[in-house]
Amino acid sequence: MQEVEAICDRVVIIRQGKLVADNLASNLQVETDTQVVYAEFDGTVSKNLLQKIPGVSKIERISDSRYLIESQSVDDLRKTVAQFAQKNNLLVLTLRTEEKSLEEVFKSLTK
Repeated sequence: MQEVEAICDRVVIIRQGKLVADNLASNLQVETDTQVVYAEFDGTVSKNLLQKIPGVSKIERISDSRYLIESQSVDDLRKTVAQFAQKNNLLVLTLRTEEKSLEEVFKSLTK
C-alpha cells in the first residue's frame, strides 16, 4: 500500500468481485462518517474530562497531555474541542485532523 500511496492519485478497491471504492486517494483517507482529531494540551488532562466533549464517541490516550478524539458528529470536531478547552481553562498546543492510511482504508473496506 505504501507504493500505491506514493505514486497513485486514484484508487480502485474491489472486494469479492464488487467495486467498493473508486476515488482519489486523499478522499478515501478522510472518512466522512467519522472524524478523528489529534489534540495536545499544555499539561495533564484526564480522559474522563475529555469524554464530556459533546458528540465524542471514543478517546485514545497517547500520553498525559496527548489524545486522539473521535466523533461521528457532522460539526467540525476541532472547533468543538477548542470551545470545550476554552470553557474548561485548558490550553491547546496542537489540534489537527487525522487521516487514515490507505492500508487502514483498504482493511476496513475489504473485511
